[in-house]
Amino acid sequence: MSAAAPVCGTIFNMIILYIGIIATVLLVLFGISYSLLGYNMRFQDWIIQHISAKAMKENMKEENAIRGKRVWVPHRGRDTRVNVYRPQTDEILPAVFFAHGSDFTDGDADEWDDFCLSMSEELNCVLFSVSYTKIGVHVSTYPQTEIVESVRWFRQHSAEYGFDKNNFLMMGIEAGAYLSLIAALHLIQGGIIPRGYIFVNPFIDYTAVSFALAGMHPDPGALVLTGEEKRKGRWDEYLDALADAGNTMRVYRRPGQPWDLLWKMEGLSEQEKEDRQRLVLWIHERYNDFLGIRN
Repeated sequence: MSAAAPVCGTIFNMIILYIGIIATVLLVLFGISYSLLGYNMRFQDWIIQHISAKAMKENMKEENAIRGKRVWVPHRGRDTRVNVYRPQTDEILPAVFFAHGSDFTDGDADEWDDFCLSMSEELNCVLFSVSYTKIGVHVSTYPQTEIVESVRWFRQHSAEYGFDKNNFLMMGIEAGAYLSLIAALHLIQGGIIPRGYIFVNPFIDYTAVSFALAGMHPDPGALVLTGEEKRKGRWDEYLDALADAGNTMRVYRRPGQPWDLLWKMEGLSEQEKEDRQRLVLWIHERYNDFLGIRN
């Protein structure tokens, strides 16, 4: 028994040693492979395309199910999906470039299909709804550049889509409002100047506040704040910065109204329907003001 114990111990130690050697070799090979692939732009691009394609399909409607027209805008090898809504008219209309609500990591333009159609008809405009890439797929500033390039591309094809390329607004909800703000600054730097901005319950961080304090915030604007308890502090700071900078920002502020009042299309009480209609009318008035439309 005493002689067998050392033998068993030696075998056990050898097994542990071999496992350690094999594990070390595998880790080294993995590290080398990962490093080589990590610095391979084609591999990275393939990964992003794969993830983008998967994420894009999660909330997409079938082609024949959307109420707008689906258009793919070229962008860095990964086309941006944009839904286009236009009232039945031969007129040359103003345009609205819209970025849907999200928490940066969720949502899809197709989920806002009914809302976008209703806003296009209400404002009598061509509405372009950009399904920007979420940060779980591609980090900022990629989503902002998708909005910028979509605006540029459609302006180049304005005759085809029946809108005045120099007569457009930008509109965004939640994260979409934040991305639209950054996109607007890039457009302005490139000499493309929207006629106005409509931001609904925007995500606000110090970036937006600093733009206002530095006098760089685009102007004029309309700001809708509803159900605002969770972001009240940031919004107050943002409004103070805009006021100090002398920005023309009209504000619709109703803390008691539901957060999703504007885009909630079903299940509204009679009071909420009246509140929503007043809000839509307020947005329409700001739209007319920005574009110089007189009824």
